[in-house]
Amino acid sequence: MPESDEHEQMVRFLVRTFEGFGCNNIRAALPEYIDRQPPEIDGFIPDVYDESGHGIYIGEAKILDDITPSHTLDQLTAYRNKSPNVYLCVPDAWVIRTDVVNQLARFGMSKVLRGFLRYPSGDLDLIPA
Repeated sequence: MPESDEHEQMVRFLVRTFEGFGCNNIRAALPEYIDRQPPEIDGFIPDVYDESGHGIYIGEAKILDDITPSHTLDQLTAYRNKSPNVYLCVPDAWVIRTDVVNQLARFGMSKVLRGFLRYPSGDLDLIPA
């Protein structure tokens, strides 16, 4: 379940974003999804998961106090092994827009992400393949 109000809002934002992608079998780490929790993937449980006709989509929300490069990279790598559609949601304050890809690359995350969402601005940035 979400660890803080901010984290919960970011998980809800991921759910809305996945709905916008056409996902219709969403599982989320939210109280109202108690019967539809995300599955464990290689020892990690993502915040949002969808497996439907569009493929598998996996979302992880990280607040400033929660992101640790090695643990987050391990999570994202496990998710990437399951699906190419892995999205990381981070607070707007975490990155400076012009340096986003460089910061992700520094932690090795750009190799495992399809894109990332910034909350609350709603910006979606795709990582070049």
